[in-house]
Parts: sequence; structure tokens; C-alpha cells
Amino acid sequence: MTATPGSKSAQAAASAAAVLDRSDATPREVAAAVVTVIAGGASPGAAASRLCAARLGGAPQRLHHSWITLDDALRAAAEVPHGRTALPIAIAAGLVAATPAARYSGQGTASSLEEHEIAGDPVGAALTVRATLAAGTSAAAVEAALVAWLYRAPTRIGHLAPLVAAVASLRASVEPEAGADLLASLAATMSEAAAVDPGPLAAGHEGRVAPILAAAAQVFAAEEPSKATAFQEPRFRAHLIDGDAANAERALAKALAFGVPRALVCSSLALAAAERLLRFDEAIDANPYRREGWADVAWLLRLCEAARRLEVRHRAPGWLGLALYCAWAIQVGATLDAPSDERLNLPEPLALAPSWDHGPEVARVVLAMQRGDAMASIGALRAYLLMGLPETPLGAAVIEAALTLPRAGSVDAQVAAVGLASAAVDAGLALGAHPHRERVWSAALRALSAPRADNALATLVMTQLGGATASVAVPWRWLTA
Repeated sequence: MTATPGSKSAQAAASAAAVLDRSDATPREVAAAVVTVIAGGASPGAAASRLCAARLGGAPQRLHHSWITLDDALRAAAEVPHGRTALPIAIAAGLVAATPAARYSGQGTASSLEEHEIAGDPVGAALTVRATLAAGTSAAAVEAALVAWLYRAPTRIGHLAPLVAAVASLRASVEPEAGADLLASLAATMSEAAAVDPGPLAAGHEGRVAPILAAAAQVFAAEEPSKATAFQEPRFRAHLIDGDAANAERALAKALAFGVPRALVCSSLALAAAERLLRFDEAIDANPYRREGWADVAWLLRLCEAARRLEVRHRAPGWLGLALYCAWAIQVGATLDAPSDERLNLPEPLALAPSWDHGPEVARVVLAMQRGDAMASIGALRAYLLMGLPETPLGAAVIEAALTLPRAGSVDAQVAAVGLASAAVDAGLALGAHPHRERVWSAALRALSAPRADNALATLVMTQLGGATASVAVPWRWLTA
């Protein structure tokens, strides 16, 4: 209900809006302000717009992944029961406020959005985006240009796909000025990442897929809906999970060239990424000599879901490069698998409740996850899906629970947990009636139920004492550094 002008609630909403306009407001102040302004009648998008202006306006800065959480919360809020719509948005806004600004220095030399101009020039990239928008180019066109860059250089900036997808979604929810702030910060972040050498394994991937990408236009145009019935998804998924990277890349290219709908390929990528989560060796997360953990393997599902969302929003032949990158990353993630005889077997569904009211069944899934009982949570989930209960409210509840997960610890860990929950929900819903969709939900519940190990200090001390170095078995330097 909208507050009456001059009333106490209107005055409170005005004071709260002033808090959102401050760049130095604390996370607690920001979260409380979001609740107040939304209760006063402001839309969630308006609250997010104020946050963008306060946090991203001014000098160019790196776009932290907490902005993904804000997008996740805005999308999940639509399914939250009436009266609690502001809850996920407020928590996400608090996470954004908890990340200090990382502003870039310098003047910038870029004069266009051409890749060779803005790569390695964060300030120039941000200023060029603003100048391009001021000159009359639409925000949609600038967004498309940045997505095209992502498609062209996945080994350097493909890890930012979840951030790119989130900005594209957020831009549709906020005011134009806030959208400009988001695009400028995204361009700067992509520019900084593009200047980093991704390493020899990524170079090998680039060399293998170059001939495939040379025919990207023909492969992209080959899509034929009738070929869906000929697609043997389990066999295709096996190529993504087992074997080697070259085999996975070839399988993906052949499927698309045959005409298999891209939506089905995206679903299989999500299922393969979920399998990596189900196979993950928990001992790695607890090992102080290892820098990899749950966030690394969870990132695979977030990456693949972002690729699906971007394919829907920005259909172009260049998307093939991002899809091949996803297949390669899934293969690289095999180094984090537990030994075959130690992998998780999904528990049997719990006993079905006599009632068809989905509320108590959602609570069974979420409460078990919150107390860290993965097997009970997955068992309740499998029963829920067998009952044919609605999956959308279940997804909203899982995302809301991830926002308040007590074991997440740091802001980065909280952001990763929410990102995983949101990606799993979106991928699970996109799978529709696929018989294996429960594996995506189960993978997320397993990861969200797990204790989080923060080994940074332990690794440092043990390295100093023992002379050992932390193992980096996975070349995801943006996550393991």
C-alpha cells in the first residue's frame, strides 16, 4: 500500500530513500532502508535504482558479484509470499553494501567499444560506455556489444557470464540512469579481466575450437526443432562428463551442427555441471593445502545457466564460443571429483505426506538444508517432485533460505551460495519434465547443506611452516587466486 504524502510512513520512506542515496551507508542501514521504502510503496526496481546510483555512480569501478545476488533476489521476490517481498531484496542490497568499492584510477584512452580499444583499459571502457550512451546509442545496443565481446573471448572473460547475464536482467528492472551505471561498471570489469592471460589449458581449448568457430554461422543456423526427438541426451551428457575436453567439445559442436535445439543442449550442460557438484570430493574443501572448494565447482552450474539465459536474450552465432567454453570447463572440473566408490548416491524419497499442501513439504526441504542435513533435504526434495507439487514456490524458498544461510560465512561465500541456488532453480524449471531434473536440485541442496571451510589463513600458516605450496588443480585463477 502506498504511503499518504505527509504521513509518518511517507516521512519514514523518504528518510529511508535518503539512506539508499548514501554511498557510505552500512549494510544494516541499507537493508532496513530497502524494507521501509518498499513498504512505503516504492517498487523493488526503484530501490535497486537508488542503490546503483549511490554505489556505482562517479569514478569507474569493478562490479562485484554481489550485484548478481541483487538480480537473483529481485527475480525471486515475485514468488515470495505477500508481506515478505522486501526480505530477499533487502538482504541482497545489504550484501552489495558490504562490498567496498574497488575504483579504477587513471584517465583511460579508449575511444570506441571495439575490443582492441577497451581490453585492458577499465577506465576507458567505462567512460566509453557512458559517452556512447550520451551520444544516443541505446542501452540495449551497448549491452549487445558487451555480450558479443563475451562470446568472442570466453577463455579470458567467459567466467564473467553470470555477471553479464545478471546485468542484462537488472537493467530491465532499474531506471535508465542506473542501467547506464551497471553497463559502465560491467565494461570496466570485463576490460580488466581481458588483460589477464588465462593460461596454457585455456590456450589449448582455443586452438581446438578455432576450426569449429570458423563455421559458427552455419552451425548456429542448423537448428531444427524436429531434431529434438533424435537427440540422445544421456549419451551426449556422458561425453560432457567423462572422457576428455576435446571429445566434449566435438560432441557439442556435432549436436548443434546436426540441428539439435540449443535449449536442449543448454539443459544437458546444466545436468552435466550438476553431476560435477554431486561428484565433488568434500575432502578438497576441507584441505588447507587446497584452494579449490564448493564455490569452484558450483560456479560450473552458474556458468551453464548464465549461458542458457544469454542464449535466450542474445541469440547470435558467437554464442557457440561460450557453449564450447562451458563444455571445456565441465571437463576441467573432473579434477575435483571424488573417487568413484566414494561418490554420493541419492537417498530414497522420504515418505509421502497425506496432504497435497505444498507449504509443509517445502519447509521439509528447506529446514533440512538449513541444518546441514543434505540427505534429508534431498530425500524430501525427491518426494516433493514425485508428488508433482509446484516447483516455483519451492525454488523461491530455496533462494530465500540461501540468502540467510548461517554457514555461508563471508560475503563472497554468501553470494556464491545464492548464485548457486538461483542457477539451480532456473535450470531445474527450464528442464521442465525431464526425468533427471531432480539431479540439478539435489546437487544444489548438497552444496548448500555443506559446511564452508575458510582455509585462507590456515593455508598461509601451513605453507610458511612446512614449505609447501597450495595445490591449484583447476585453472580457474579468478576463483582460486
